[in-house]
Amino acid sequence: MVDDYMIGIRKNHRNVIILCIASILINVVFARLAQFLSQNFGMQLWFDTIGTVLAAALGGYLPGIFVGLVTNFMKGFMDFASIYYSAMNVLIAATSALLANHGFLTKKWKIPFFILVMAFIGGVIGGILPSIVNSIPSAGFLHDLLWDLADKTISVIIVVAIIRAIPEGTRETLRFNGWKQAPLTKNDLEEIRKTIRCRSVFLRSKIIFILAAALVTLAVTASTISFVLYRNALLDEYSEFAREVTIAVSEVLDHEKIDEYISSKSTDQPYLEVMHKLEDIKTTSPTVKFIYIYKIEEDGGHVVFDLHSNNESDSIPGKLVKLDSAFEPYLQTLREGGEIEPVISGSAFGELLSVYTPVKNSAGKTVSYIGADIPMSIIVGKELNFLTQMVFLFLGFVILIIAIVVWFVDYNVVFPINSMTMRTSEFAYSGNNALEENIEKIRKLDIHTGDEVENLYKAFTKMTEDTMGYVEKIVSSAEHIAQINSTFGKVVSPQVRDFLLSDNPDLGGEDLDVTVMFCDIRGFTTISERLEPKEIVSMLNRYFTRLEKPIVENGGIINKYIGDAIMAVFGVPLQSETHAYDAWKAAQGMRAQLAALNEELKNEGRQEIRFGIGLCSGKVLAGNIGTANRLEYTVIGDTVNTASRIESLCKTYKTDLLISEQTKELLPDNVALTFIAESEIRGKERKIKLYS
Repeated sequence: MVDDYMIGIRKNHRNVIILCIASILINVVFARLAQFLSQNFGMQLWFDTIGTVLAAALGGYLPGIFVGLVTNFMKGFMDFASIYYSAMNVLIAATSALLANHGFLTKKWKIPFFILVMAFIGGVIGGILPSIVNSIPSAGFLHDLLWDLADKTISVIIVVAIIRAIPEGTRETLRFNGWKQAPLTKNDLEEIRKTIRCRSVFLRSKIIFILAAALVTLAVTASTISFVLYRNALLDEYSEFAREVTIAVSEVLDHEKIDEYISSKSTDQPYLEVMHKLEDIKTTSPTVKFIYIYKIEEDGGHVVFDLHSNNESDSIPGKLVKLDSAFEPYLQTLREGGEIEPVISGSAFGELLSVYTPVKNSAGKTVSYIGADIPMSIIVGKELNFLTQMVFLFLGFVILIIAIVVWFVDYNVVFPINSMTMRTSEFAYSGNNALEENIEKIRKLDIHTGDEVENLYKAFTKMTEDTMGYVEKIVSSAEHIAQINSTFGKVVSPQVRDFLLSDNPDLGGEDLDVTVMFCDIRGFTTISERLEPKEIVSMLNRYFTRLEKPIVENGGIINKYIGDAIMAVFGVPLQSETHAYDAWKAAQGMRAQLAALNEELKNEGRQEIRFGIGLCSGKVLAGNIGTANRLEYTVIGDTVNTASRIESLCKTYKTDLLISEQTKELLPDNVALTFIAESEIRGKERKIKLYS
């Protein structure tokens, strides 16, 4: 099965590669078309994201981002600045994949929103980035946004047309996947999205957050270090350039005539000749804003030459100039004629990078300093340019790395775990067939990540199979126990069965007040002689079934069947204060049941049945009688023997019901009884009054 999946994945990856190549070609071809329209018709269209949006919509995040980056790097061979637009293309790809997954390219009413989002990304970033990267102002934000809206509208229409031209079955094969299990259907994914909830935060969200935080931290750290190094390199580069300018100025000066220059007038011919040479140097060095020569003394700087100011009064030779406060730490060094590091100073002309080079005479003494100032705005502009490039470059790669990691985590962790969760939530026992179907669904997941997730799946599958095996055994045992209980309830009464099962069936018993009933068929020997054994059993079962009902309905238990006789007890195993009345009501019900049975027998041409019932109330010993290996729940005592003797006297007094004096005393007053006799009972010394 794994081999089948691998074949499917290889086919999918082949199709995705074809999609990426085709999308890159679409980007190149349509970009050339846009260039033609721009050159010949002045239309500011780009068409360089059509393939990117197409790859993202059909293949997903990774193919879209890949196509966007490759397209940018291909353009970077001709225009290096294009590389820095990678973040915009990556953002377009990621957004396109997200919106396409939610039907924004298949539902007509959602397409305009898709176009506006694309125009916003292209217009805002595309309007801001050129002015920073190329250090030129944008032609107009609204103008660019409108053209970008037109560009994205046409691009999206082309993408929608291409997608609709591709058969739906083919589209599914272009979706880049890396299944490490049986592929989930759209319905499965939708069910997972709707049903699976977490108490806190989804694992996928945690991974994205941690990864994004780590990458952003790394990007910020790398950008900061790069920025600092770049800034220092820029300062060194411009400082060196300014120093080269001061050296060029030094070569046109006569180092022995510094004092003469100071004492000269600015209109003197020798002074003017030097001034013109200095102006020529400044003209050829436009980066340097100011060039000047000062003689530093205790009271400040005295002007030798000054191309620093447009004010002629400030350029008069010998004029005292106060140095900027940034030079205060270096004043002593300057007065002593030493060299100083480049200084960043502020002035009315803005922040400047100032480089001072000493002018030494033939004796090696510093007689003045040549100063060259470069505006820091030039350096800051380059720093901002560099920082922006780094931010957008890192942003593109951060999104790419997050997309790769999330894709990997989805197919290797999230989907497998969610699949197991989904199948487990569906799990239910409703019979052996359903049980096997549920287990088979779990087996068919076939998770094969080759790591701890696969180990978890195998352990989960084995545990499920074992658990279901235990469940099957439990169900089978429960059915067997139910069958035993049912059979047991037929051997003894259900009340006795429940009593024995709920308590420890040890040998022993307890004294209880009960009413014992004996019921015997009259002339059973004569009846049995006329019937076959099977007919006898059938008749007895029919007879016992009839009489059982009123006994049980009135709280009695049938303790045992003795041939054709029934021994029943009222008031056990659960005690009852109305046991005598319950027994009397049961006897009345038995009379009614026997009358109905005799009517049936008469209609069948069979002999009718007569019985005698004896009731006696008193103390008995109720409990488990027998041995440790075989027990019987029964009652014993004089009351039992007396009830049996009373039942036998029914023949003597020609009645079907005799009740002892003890039972009569326990019956309610509304029960009408007839005194029959005061009879001797075998085994008892005194006579017993009998009622019916």
